[in-house]
Amino acid sequence: MKNISSTEEFSADCNKYSIDSARNDLAEFLREKNFVFIDRTIQASIPLKNDFKKFCRLPIEKSELNERIFEIAKKSFVNDARFFDSVPPVMNVDLLEKFLSEMKFCYVCRVKNEIAGFIEIVDCEIRLAAVDEKFRLGGTVLNLYAGAADIFREQGYRKLIGRISTKNTPVINLYSTLGATFTRPQDIYIRR
Repeated sequence: MKNISSTEEFSADCNKYSIDSARNDLAEFLREKNFVFIDRTIQASIPLKNDFKKFCRLPIEKSELNERIFEIAKKSFVNDARFFDSVPPVMNVDLLEKFLSEMKFCYVCRVKNEIAGFIEIVDCEIRLAAVDEKFRLGGTVLNLYAGAADIFREQGYRKLIGRISTKNTPVINLYSTLGATFTRPQDIYIRR
């Protein structure tokens, strides 16, 4: 996906673009080029001034990519526009595998010794995070994000940022619980 801020940056070779959601001129230009709107994302910024330990009942630990993380990701990102490359939007597992192959390490939390979820943070940006659906109602998601936030707070960082779909209300609520602010809406378009 390529982010563009002018029509001059458009390339006929690219099948997916991200634009500032206020740029109606670029949206119209992309529609004329046979692109369709797929999703709107927003940047969420979690300030790390607070202690997040009150949300942490499970320890989190560093992990490398493994089959369990891939399994969780494959089930969790079926509606994530990052892994769409065609219309109608369907998750492209090859895109997900490529994205995961770039993972150096992540943090995981376990429930009864089973990896329940993972979060990857690169340069204070939450790049990818997911929790197996069977563990979501037990507070594991909040535990995972709060645990990672606390690790980065203790290392002296001031904020964590993530880009999330506006369709994903549970994640928006999660970020809100952690005190996040939301800015920089971006619209994603894919060639029809």
